Amino acid sequence: MKTIDKEKAAFSIFCALLFFSIISGVLASTNLATTSIKQMILLAHSAIGIILIYFAVKYTIIHFRRTIGIRKVWASITGMLTLIVTAAYSSFSLYYLLPPTKALITLLHQKGYLLLITLTTIHYLTAISKNKIGKIKKTYTPSSLLQATKITTLVIFILTPIIFALNHFTPTADEAFTHVTDYNYNYGDNPFWPSQTTTPSQNFIAENYIGNSLKCASCHQEIYQQWQSSAHKHAADDPAYVTNINLLANNKGIEATRYCEGCHAPIALLSGRLTSGGKHGGISGTMGNSEGVSCLSCHNIQSVNNLNGVGSYNYTPHKPYLFEQAKSRALQKIHNWIVKASPSQHILDMGRPALRTAKHCSTCHTQFMDKELNNWGWVKMQDEYAAWSQSAYSGNNDQSYSNQKKTLCQDCHMPLEESSDPSANSDGLIRSHRFIGANTMLATINNDQIQLNKTIEFLRRNKLKVTIEKPHRKSAVQASETINESIRNPNEGPHYHYIGENIQFSIAVSNIGVGHNFPGGTADINEPWLEVKATDASGETVYHSGFIDSEGYVDPSAHKYVSRPVDRHGNEVWKHDLFNMIGNTYKNTIAAGSTDIVAYSFDIPTWAKSPLLITATLKYRKLNNKYAKWALKEKYTKLPIVDMSIDSISIPLKIENPVIQ
Repeated sequence: MKTIDKEKAAFSIFCALLFFSIISGVLASTNLATTSIKQMILLAHSAIGIILIYFAVKYTIIHFRRTIGIRKVWASITGMLTLIVTAAYSSFSLYYLLPPTKALITLLHQKGYLLLITLTTIHYLTAISKNKIGKIKKTYTPSSLLQATKITTLVIFILTPIIFALNHFTPTADEAFTHVTDYNYNYGDNPFWPSQTTTPSQNFIAENYIGNSLKCASCHQEIYQQWQSSAHKHAADDPAYVTNINLLANNKGIEATRYCEGCHAPIALLSGRLTSGGKHGGISGTMGNSEGVSCLSCHNIQSVNNLNGVGSYNYTPHKPYLFEQAKSRALQKIHNWIVKASPSQHILDMGRPALRTAKHCSTCHTQFMDKELNNWGWVKMQDEYAAWSQSAYSGNNDQSYSNQKKTLCQDCHMPLEESSDPSANSDGLIRSHRFIGANTMLATINNDQIQLNKTIEFLRRNKLKVTIEKPHRKSAVQASETINESIRNPNEGPHYHYIGENIQFSIAVSNIGVGHNFPGGTADINEPWLEVKATDASGETVYHSGFIDSEGYVDPSAHKYVSRPVDRHGNEVWKHDLFNMIGNTYKNTIAAGSTDIVAYSFDIPTWAKSPLLITATLKYRKLNNKYAKWALKEKYTKLPIVDMSIDSISIPLKIENPVIQ
């Protein structure tokens, strides 16, 4: 074949591919096609683009060889400019195939072809125009363009039915729904009751549209690793939860576990596993057990149903991308590439507005029990949302705070941190998915030292403040020098004490950094308490409250921040079997911004040496020892005790002179 014929053929193919590339690029960047078809067009656009670059190089080489000896100034200048722009545009386009790309590269790729077409047209016009130096034979006749049109039509004719055929087999949002036979509707028409969870038309959801969080790790590795350590991930395999969910299932049947699983194992609840013959999330080997609160469990929450909690969310599956459920690794890689190359739908589905609200957290961190489970009546339990809403942090409970910036649940428990994750904001920050709170037990059981250290650091981060009020003696002589009585405070005397007398003092525990009540969550099994210890100058213990005995139990007389639920017979519900609970006989918590004042007194022994050192420490242990030994069973271990806040004062001791009659 002659050089001119090779050039014509390469030019025809190049024009055809360029035309299809432009059309497919426009379709892929607009809403003129359905989501799945757009993704297939994007694939075709990328494949054609690579082939286009090959023919562009091939054509350029043939064309350059043929025209190298022809002296046409403007044609040469425009030709070189076109070559430079083509090379640059091809480089941007190839780089664009490695998403995520920067906004500038995206802009150059999407708009640069206009400059390329303009320069190519100018070059063509200058090449065929008359020139004083010489004339060249016209190379690009209408037949060349006709040939290009034929090739373009052929490409479109072949690809269109393939795209629509693939679209027919592409998973749709409707395919996320599944059918469950022989399902027991023990608690009403909603298959998820007594959980407050709903789905579109109350349909069951296929497990793969709730779980498979490992797929998220292909792009979000750092976030995935954080989630692996979180209490969310271990919400169902938590050994204490396993004990309690089995207790509930054994007493009330597996259908009753729906009450818990909407928050602890959404995969088990939404997929319809919680019926006769099914397996709840506490059973090892199930997806619900291994993933707990999976990535999609939160990110597919469309809206909040109500503020009553107990899983009060509407779960609406995301729109699937091409090859989302493919088992082939090659197709999975193509799927990941499509998501990266065209992330708009993914961003909409995974970044729903509800995620950025405190109400989103209320769906599971608020709880009540009703007659259908306790056979008694409606009982209010934990409610972190109401406690937050009533605090200064919500910005809506008091006029003095109404214009201040709100502090949401996410601001404390999902703080921003630097990351290279593709979901990072413009400042390179993401929300931490460790969901750090007060659960030192899980990190200990799982031997996760990093999570444990971060949890301890969080608990000590100026959340609570302990202050010992100095005991004063109103009857004491305040000074031997003459002092103007107008500057004396008659209510505050020196804080020394006499040996052998009774000392009385108060300790203030202030909630200065927790956005809800302290303690929050499961106040019946958590164990915060005050340890107060007084020692004399020789180190001898004069007084001790809140000590730990040899068996690991806290001093029964210690001042604790706990709740004591009771059943209908007045017995304590200490196993966290809340289906027996009808109320609390005792509940001691500190609201956000409030202070608890505790009074102490003891007799100073005659052998005590001055000065007396009194130390008060607010201590915290996730799970009281009695419950931990019962619930953790063979996994029981000594759980860490965290000193959240500490204060101390030194009190001089004196010997009181006898009164001379």
